[in-house]
Amino acid sequence: MQPSFQTFIINTPELLDSLKKYALAVDSEYLAYDVETNSKIEKKADLYGIGLAFNTNKAFYIPWRKPDGSKYWDAITESNITTFLTNTINIKKVIGHNVIYDALVTENQLGIDLTPNIHADTILMRHSLVEDGDFALKEIAVQELGPWADKAQDKLMNEVLAAGGSWTKDQKDMYLASTETLGEYCCWDVILTMMLFELFEPRIVSEGLYDLFYKEEIMPLYKEVTINMKRKGFPVDVAYYQNLKVEITNEIGKLEDDIMNLIKNDIKSFEEALLEKECPVKATGNFPKYYAEAAGIPLPVNAKTKAITLAKKAVELQKQAAPQFSELYDHILQIEPRKPLNPFMIEKAQRLCFFERNPDSKHIFNLRSNDHLIELVFNRWGFQPIEHTDGGKPKIDDDYLDTLKGNPVIDKLLDYKKLNKLLSTYVDGILDRQLQGIIYTSMLQFGTTSGRFSSRDPNLQNQPRIKDEDSGLSQLVLKYVNAIRKGFVAGKGYKVVNADYASLEPVCFAHVSGDQKLKNVFINGEDLYSRVVIETFNLTGVSAIKKDPLFLKNIHPEKRQVGKVIALAIPYGAEAARIAEILGITYKEAQEIIDKYLKGFPNLAKYMYRQNYEAKRNGLVKTEFGRIRHLKEAKAMWALYGDDLLDFKWAKKNNKTDLRRKFKNSLNNAKNFPIQGLAAHIVNRAMIAIARQFKLEGIDGYIALQVHDEITCIVREDQAVRASSIVKDCMENTTKISVPLGAEPLIADNWGEAK
Repeated sequence: MQPSFQTFIINTPELLDSLKKYALAVDSEYLAYDVETNSKIEKKADLYGIGLAFNTNKAFYIPWRKPDGSKYWDAITESNITTFLTNTINIKKVIGHNVIYDALVTENQLGIDLTPNIHADTILMRHSLVEDGDFALKEIAVQELGPWADKAQDKLMNEVLAAGGSWTKDQKDMYLASTETLGEYCCWDVILTMMLFELFEPRIVSEGLYDLFYKEEIMPLYKEVTINMKRKGFPVDVAYYQNLKVEITNEIGKLEDDIMNLIKNDIKSFEEALLEKECPVKATGNFPKYYAEAAGIPLPVNAKTKAITLAKKAVELQKQAAPQFSELYDHILQIEPRKPLNPFMIEKAQRLCFFERNPDSKHIFNLRSNDHLIELVFNRWGFQPIEHTDGGKPKIDDDYLDTLKGNPVIDKLLDYKKLNKLLSTYVDGILDRQLQGIIYTSMLQFGTTSGRFSSRDPNLQNQPRIKDEDSGLSQLVLKYVNAIRKGFVAGKGYKVVNADYASLEPVCFAHVSGDQKLKNVFINGEDLYSRVVIETFNLTGVSAIKKDPLFLKNIHPEKRQVGKVIALAIPYGAEAARIAEILGITYKEAQEIIDKYLKGFPNLAKYMYRQNYEAKRNGLVKTEFGRIRHLKEAKAMWALYGDDLLDFKWAKKNNKTDLRRKFKNSLNNAKNFPIQGLAAHIVNRAMIAIARQFKLEGIDGYIALQVHDEITCIVREDQAVRASSIVKDCMENTTKISVPLGAEPLIADNWGEAK
């Protein structure tokens, strides 16, 4: 049932005065805040209005622009509103839903910095309580408050559509609605935000998350690091990427020409059939026109429309005027018997037709088409597929093509596909997203269950890492893979200071497991994979230290490879069937490896048992610092079926195979969450410490990006050395665990060189 609340559109100076008095008199320390704009991109957004709610009883909307984009108030009133907002924000605890957007728009449009007064973001509250699922305001509100919470959207949508605007998942032109309707919608948003805050706050306390959320990590990280990342962005060298685009495009063109030259005989009949299908030889339609163009044959023109006509009488007259081209005219008139058309000109005409219909194509055979590649690889060359798609077609993805490496065409094709991806995903993505030479990516604290950042619009966390010569990539692809990050620059007078934790997840794994032998790997500077194999198989005469001549990789490289497979896969819950599949061994051999591994590290086995127990008995697990992973389904399934559900044969016999898979996945989450969550805590807290120390020492710099275990800062050149010392100290010492943490910063002019 919808609760009762009032909404007010502040559209006169008198109502504005009343709002000012109310704001001073109202008994509330909180302020729910929201803005309405015409763009999802903060730097491009024009402010259309501001929503305010001091409680869940009343909400207010102050319009700033009319639907046509013109200003709502005169300059004096605008100044009064800005002063009122500044004074109000400064004495309240600001609440918002994805308030980073509202804060940056307000800063850009009104010059007001909300950040110091932000108290909570209800997206982050929701993520702390429910780690995955919906995070949009309306979806959360409907789930938590009831279906009524989405009611204000209907009228708004209808007005936007009536005004010719867009209303899709990705684009809602809400600013086109009337001021009254947009204001009502905004008022609902701040009311819903305040209601969610009041709902979530007690839960944050009851689940023991208060300190983590407000004092230690989540909101401090948001206010001191995340917002600033979006505010300042990461500079890019636009000219560099434009030149890179030209270079890669030229290389793609050369590869395409080379491949087509190599396969031309194999695809000739296929291309002929494709041309005939798309541009058949006909007496009517467009084919005669293409043939005439190809052969230089005149066709009659309609005197009025000035367009080519194939009317019988006109063609007969044209034939009388140019009898030397009678084979085409007879073809159009369908006169029998007649001289056949020139095969060379037919093909030329069909090509004209094809490329006019497909202006972006350079060749008839399309190297980007899986259907065309299937024809070449399977039907023409006779290779056998390994897998099929859900639709029954042979699968011809990059993984399959990798199995055919060594074939000169396939090698070039793989390079062709990889360069196309580099161009479209990275180079074009950067050029499309940059604003005046800066990328403003969104770093999300609610994008992963572990608490690690994710990135979008664009995703800078998936930018290709710098690769070594032994990466398996061709020299051509390697050159451009390693070129992508080099366009992210510090800018004149500044440097990139970049540091990556050494083996952070394995380090956290050793700490969380509680197994001293695993901890000793990092305390003694050993190689984890080698130590796992040595302990698992009781190997002698080999070492786990990389610089030792008896290092396992030097003596038995294939055994170390086994260590790379099992070191984290088994603790994270991989069963014998999976290990057997990866290593290409029998199920029995795989099970023996698992048993020996866990016997070699008994405390690890205890950790795994303990995490399974927590998931089954309590339906949740926690990180060392209190972040929660709820696993209610695991508890419910275990209550119904007990450990029988872990028995594959039992599950199959009782038609519970899918349920077993879900149960096993939940138990796997119970084991890996504390490890990945600890890694997230370590990185997040290091970033808070870096930001604070930069501020304390007056360092002209900021954290520009965080990619998994890597922290990237941009710092004034003359302060870069000191900044790198701060970064190293904060990364290694902010959070202390039983295994030493290591991070070695590098100083460079761009992101690529700082690796």
